[in-house]
Amino acid sequence: MTIQETATVFQILQGAYPSWKPNRDTLVAWSALFVDEPAETVVAGVKAFIASDTKGFAPTIGQIKSVIHTPPDQLSESEAWALVYKAIQNGIYGCFIEFEKLPPIIQKVIGDPTQLRSWALLTEGLDTVVASNFMRSYRTELERQRINASLPPDVKLALDVSISKLLPGSELS
Repeated sequence: MTIQETATVFQILQGAYPSWKPNRDTLVAWSALFVDEPAETVVAGVKAFIASDTKGFAPTIGQIKSVIHTPPDQLSESEAWALVYKAIQNGIYGCFIEFEKLPPIIQKVIGDPTQLRSWALLTEGLDTVVASNFMRSYRTELERQRINASLPPDVKLALDVSISKLLPGSELS
């Protein structure tokens, strides 16, 4: 998004939040952090934020990024657990088949098809401890993916380079 497109977004925000008075630095920051986002997407995110805002304060960059990078069809924690629980029902003999039926994010949280088998063999704690741990891990993975989708490409590249230096077998500079 260009500076001019950011200025248009700010006009929308100032119309909805008349007491909000951004300065030139704010304009530059928004433009820089939305540089790879289409202006139409940011405008839609701003409008969605305004339409659902109940607090009356102008949004931050992170709030708008959250709006535009959260898929509308994202499963809730309990919906995700319901799919896992259904897979567990056939998990003793069909863990590999059931694992393949699950969405990729749930597969990532579970980690391995044999985990379904392990959970299927439990006699107690499935509805409490395992469900709670799964939902917490699912929530964490959703947040990690949301944050990753929100990062500008140059920041992602810098983080990837930093992380690769920490991996075994890589040379530290």
